[in-house]
Amino acid sequence: AAHCQARLETLATALPTAKLLDSTLQRRCRQRRAHPSSQFPQPLGTPTGAPRCGEQGRGEPGGPSTARLTGTPADPDGLLTSAIRRQPFSIVLLDEFEKAAPEVSDLLLAVLDEGRLTDALGRVADFSQSVILLTSNLGAREARSRLGFSSTSEPGSEDAIYLRAAEQFFRPEFFNRLDRVIPFRSLDRTQLERIARRLVNQVLERDGLRRRRCLLLTTPPAIDRLVQLGYHPQLGARALKRVVEREIAQPLATRLANVT
Repeated sequence: AAHCQARLETLATALPTAKLLDSTLQRRCRQRRAHPSSQFPQPLGTPTGAPRCGEQGRGEPGGPSTARLTGTPADPDGLLTSAIRRQPFSIVLLDEFEKAAPEVSDLLLAVLDEGRLTDALGRVADFSQSVILLTSNLGAREARSRLGFSSTSEPGSEDAIYLRAAEQFFRPEFFNRLDRVIPFRSLDRTQLERIARRLVNQVLERDGLRRRRCLLLTTPPAIDRLVQLGYHPQLGARALKRVVEREIAQPLATRLANVT
């Protein structure tokens, strides 16, 4: 908080978009110190792939979805308002925001407009020194045909799909209060190979292998095989971790268990 630096980390992909977001947040932090009265930005990241901190404010059957965020007279410490009152220098991440109930959008609209929110007891949570990030899957279905290892797709046209989907989904008064729409593009082959190598290295760093001083040689064809088995057009690199467990960790554990 003292240096007002916000580090957003993805799974070792070193995505240019993630770096852009990280540098943007640091620049806005410096602007905030120079102009304390200015409003902080509220970037919108699309689609899923944005940094994930938790899910807040999704509608629940049988009760108002905003009650969890702002509290009730019986339980006034709302998840959102109490957190911001404790730590106003925060990054607030609302994941898959398009699934939130409409009253949550109305609640956030007041935050983006006035930079403050009142809980059930009338206590004010000041958001003027916070960064609000919304993640979304809007436009992902339309852009799904572009996912894969092909490098022929044009980033500009893919970005336009996400921007158009966000404009069509959000009300104009809400969309106009978002400073930026930041697309998180699909992973390419090189990035997936880097993820696979990192996951394999994490397996090799486990205590059981380190205590036994085991050495495992992973060749480029082996990494390529993991990528082929673990990549899914819709799931991205999520399945890659399961493949590393199945193809590397489990056979290695079985082999070590048989060593006397």
